[in-house]
Amino acid sequence: MGAPRARRWKLLLPPFQSSKRKPPLPPPPPPPVAVAPSPEKKEEEVVPEEFLCPISGSPMADPVILPPGRTFERACVDACAELSLSPPGASPAAAAIPNDALRAAIRTWHARSGRATPSPPSAAAARDAVLRARHTASARANAAAAVANLTLEPENRVPVVRAGAVPALVDVLSSSSAAAASPEACEHAAGALFGLALHEGNRAAIGVLGAVPPLLDLLTKINPDAATPRARRDAGMALYHLSLAAVNQSKLARSPSAAKNLLAIASSSSFTDPPIRRLALMVICNMAASTEGRAALMDAGAVATVTTILSNSNSEVEELCVAAMYGMSRGNPRFRALARAAGADRPLILVAEKANAGAHKEMARKTLRVVLGLGDYNDSGDLPDFMNSEGNVNGGVPVHRRRAASWAAAPPVATPTTPSSHQWRSVCID
Repeated sequence: MGAPRARRWKLLLPPFQSSKRKPPLPPPPPPPVAVAPSPEKKEEEVVPEEFLCPISGSPMADPVILPPGRTFERACVDACAELSLSPPGASPAAAAIPNDALRAAIRTWHARSGRATPSPPSAAAARDAVLRARHTASARANAAAAVANLTLEPENRVPVVRAGAVPALVDVLSSSSAAAASPEACEHAAGALFGLALHEGNRAAIGVLGAVPPLLDLLTKINPDAATPRARRDAGMALYHLSLAAVNQSKLARSPSAAKNLLAIASSSSFTDPPIRRLALMVICNMAASTEGRAALMDAGAVATVTTILSNSNSEVEELCVAAMYGMSRGNPRFRALARAAGADRPLILVAEKANAGAHKEMARKTLRVVLGLGDYNDSGDLPDFMNSEGNVNGGVPVHRRRAASWAAAPPVATPTTPSSHQWRSVCID
């Protein structure tokens, strides 16, 4: 027998898997399905106008009817009564009638729209809404006209300032609210400040309360159509009287571009209203009364500008030009060199020789002596009386303001006794 064969073993192994094999791809995403937009994403429905209170502009929680048939929020009606005001288009003394039908309609509409039922406003919120509704352009014009009428009486000028009216008038003229205010409101505000500035005791306080910059801006607007002629004249007269106080002379001197803008108006030939140029020169004369004002004017080229005006102008502004030159010549060694460079000696010689005897001829003579080196820089003489005359400019007296009144016929006006008699600014009465 042969040798036995070796036993063979059969191994059962799992199928070999390579580690480099890529994983299977994920199944493709299902195709997009168009879904209709939910009701929440729809455009919010506008509240019907008849559901809104005319005063607050919000949906009414407790609507009431006032004669002759208008509906308001009850809290706003109570706020009007508390402030002694009349709801717009309604009688103030009428009894409020609850409008149950409208209240049910408002609640039904809010429930259908998925909104919360409106709640009545608080007393403070209703009071604020009433006051905001009163601040319309027409209301501001009426209020400014009423203040302007009060300032016509001399005994009212100090109490009006102490009552705090100046900040409100300044706010009407300020650049931030002048665009929203009507031209009538700006005109009446300028007239009110003019009337208040006539009292010498008010001038410093008005300047401290910030009236100088908006008045200066109104007077020196480059575009003549940017303000009414009366508004410009009243602003100029107010600025002139305010600049009689030393504290306001300093404010004008320190105001950016004040001297430059005043000189531009005084030398401009585009204005069809000559009093505007005279007013600018009058304010320049008052600025020249202070050391700071003289320095600011000379830095802005006032000597050359006034010399040019004096050489080319007629007698209407001759006195003011001479007064301005005289004011700048006092206490400032720079004046002589600037005046000689501008040729100021020639027009001054003509005025000193040909003008009638008076204050401005004497000022021209003294100023000429300074230009020629024959006078003293420290002449401390005051400006003549004609500079302090309210009749130097047409319309130099504040006028009564007339606005569209609610009565059928205008009230009788007093017979004029002087060319500058008052004309009422009447206020609309609801």
